[in-house]
Amino acid sequence: MRTTSFYDKFDKSIPRIQDFAFKLTKNFESARLLYLETAHQAMKHGKSIEADRFDDWVLSIMKKTYCKMRGIPAAKDPVCCN
Repeated sequence: MRTTSFYDKFDKSIPRIQDFAFKLTKNFESARLLYLETAHQAMKHGKSIEADRFDDWVLSIMKKTYCKMRGIPAAKDPVCCN
């Protein structure tokens, strides 16, 4: 995905990503940290995704990041497995 397309898609997805972070953590500060780490990972690997899969891809990054933050192996948490 081109850099400008990535940032356009990311900007449009910010409210959804932030809402999902809060739903996972149920805590504002933890949600903020989760959002920031997800944004960092997405920007770091953004060239590897196609535009039509962007939302699912970002939320997948968030789920994996959430599990890493909690120290839970992905196979042990239903949030991380989906």
